Amino acid sequence: MIEHPIEGDFRQWVVNAFRQSPLFSTLDARAIEKVMGMARLHEYEPDELLAREGEPSDTFWVVLMGEATAFVTDPLSGERIETGRLRANDSVGEVGMILESPRTAGVSCVKQTYALQFDRAGFDYLLERIPGFARRLSRTVADRLVQQNLKATFPPVLREEMRPTPELVRMIPKEAVIRFRLLPVARTADTVLVGFVDPPTQDLVARVRASLGDLKLRIGILSMRDFDALSESFNLKPDPPAPVAAVAAQPAERGGATLAMPAAMAVAAAAAGAAAPVAQLPLREPAKLHRELRQDSGTHTSMVAKLEQFARIRPILERMPEVNASDLHLSGLQKPRWRIDGELYEISEFSVLEEEEVLDLFEPVMPTKAIEEFNAHFDCDFAFNVDGLARFRANVFRDDNGVGAVLRIIPMHVPPMEALGLPAAARGFCQLHQGLVLVCGPTGSGKSTTLAAMIDHINASRRVHIVTLEDPIEYVHSSKAGMVTQREVGKNTPSFARGLRASLREDPDIVLVGELRDLETLELALQTAQTGHLVFGTLHTSTAIGTIDRIIDVFPADQHSQVRSTLADVLRGVIAQQLCKRIGGGRVAAFECLVGGSAVANCVRQAKTLNISTIMTTNRSEGHRMLNDELHELVRTRQIEPLEALNHSDDKKDLRVRLGMASPST
Repeated sequence: MIEHPIEGDFRQWVVNAFRQSPLFSTLDARAIEKVMGMARLHEYEPDELLAREGEPSDTFWVVLMGEATAFVTDPLSGERIETGRLRANDSVGEVGMILESPRTAGVSCVKQTYALQFDRAGFDYLLERIPGFARRLSRTVADRLVQQNLKATFPPVLREEMRPTPELVRMIPKEAVIRFRLLPVARTADTVLVGFVDPPTQDLVARVRASLGDLKLRIGILSMRDFDALSESFNLKPDPPAPVAAVAAQPAERGGATLAMPAAMAVAAAAAGAAAPVAQLPLREPAKLHRELRQDSGTHTSMVAKLEQFARIRPILERMPEVNASDLHLSGLQKPRWRIDGELYEISEFSVLEEEEVLDLFEPVMPTKAIEEFNAHFDCDFAFNVDGLARFRANVFRDDNGVGAVLRIIPMHVPPMEALGLPAAARGFCQLHQGLVLVCGPTGSGKSTTLAAMIDHINASRRVHIVTLEDPIEYVHSSKAGMVTQREVGKNTPSFARGLRASLREDPDIVLVGELRDLETLELALQTAQTGHLVFGTLHTSTAIGTIDRIIDVFPADQHSQVRSTLADVLRGVIAQQLCKRIGGGRVAAFECLVGGSAVANCVRQAKTLNISTIMTTNRSEGHRMLNDELHELVRTRQIEPLEALNHSDDKKDLRVRLGMASPST
């Protein structure tokens, strides 16, 4: 164990850690100084004991970084039995201090760990003199007891039950395995047994069920020892951190090597009085953090103030999934509104925003490039994560009322194709090896979700390299059977066209282009499809046939004949979709699907696209689906109202006849 003085860069690091701790996040500058004056910063090596069973309870610790295990010793075998894990922001020793009893468990460090230690006087000061500390500590202890009680409600996973295979383990992304400490360990014909180290929340259970598709989920409690052993055997450990700079200007030496703070991720400063984290930001090593704070605004307080600004909007973001809101609209001099089932509703309990307040709210999560773009062009696009909730795509802009923003919520997990009700032909498109597949529809119709579901299906079932070009990245894919490389326009590549051109040198099998927005990108997409690659893309068109005409019209008139010939050769399918209000709440997608073939290719080549509708109507067995057919079926099955179907139809006269509506006013 090494004790470090809490000064210089270490002081800055501890202050930042306080702002991220549920126990200390509301302390003002004076209280922080007082608490730091009573604390001692200790560094522990792996396997070093932080506390021993049976010793007097005269010390209280708060873990700043690293990991430790709490254990009790079996009196018969002498074997250590793990009772829990401690990570950043966890505390230990408070129960013994309160009860004034010997320690009932020992604590051993699993990896290099940094912890603040308080003696009896310091602990009593925290309880008696720091407002709210006793309440937050009580909540921490209560949460721990609830977790222990929940663990008792689930059966343990017995070692003789475990039959994990690489294919089974890959059913859940590696990142989720590491983050939530869960692992599929056995499977029967229709059920997967997933072992959880910690009792799962309802939300986590729902997300795991979604990843298993049609299979049933059985829950068991997995011991930390078994989880570690299985993670090691299937190479599911976190990737090693990149080397970092020495901790302080005068680094400590151990065994001739410079001591370096391990790279780690921690949750950013919590909202005042709240235990929940506000954003996912790195807990940087002290020297680097100190430099960044000086470059940012000169003081640590200014960074905290910014993060607390973002915390004001977090409750609305947290409620979006609850009310089924797809978008959040913010504008100066107005109250926020959210879009539910396609319509905007004012959030009455939120106050009117000031002219520049929207920028203050989101600046903490805006990438540097987005801030530069906003300052130069008065609008910008970016995406960010809210840990444990969802990912959001944001557009921030200036208008006559000051600064506004629109946020689109993106679930953390990609929904399966079956859950979206995609046409059967979509699964066939995922098996193709070359050609062009387009997903079309108006803004907000779910094109990105449809493409993400198809890419996820390919990723899980084929050993291919998938390159995506997006602006910004929305759904985040983890490599499964395939390998996924995601590049963001403006961040990882200057443009769709530049990224698409470069992708051909990256040995791709499949390329996804988030938006075919200009002539150069369209031309390159057609060329890529011609050279033996499978290309997915999106267009803002409402029908499959209209999509073909739109592509051709982008090119100069003297190139139309050549483009028609190329498109006829490479087009494999078009999915056009509309989102309709579902009766009883929510929305349901209506799909039109065009499947490429020789008859369709001849129509495209000969500029007879109007004849394609006849081919689609008379050859449904090949996978074609007409939009009016789907809208009529949704009305017939009482999923949507007739007027809602008409609003989304491209041939309203035909649909009125089918629905028995004599005139537009009926």
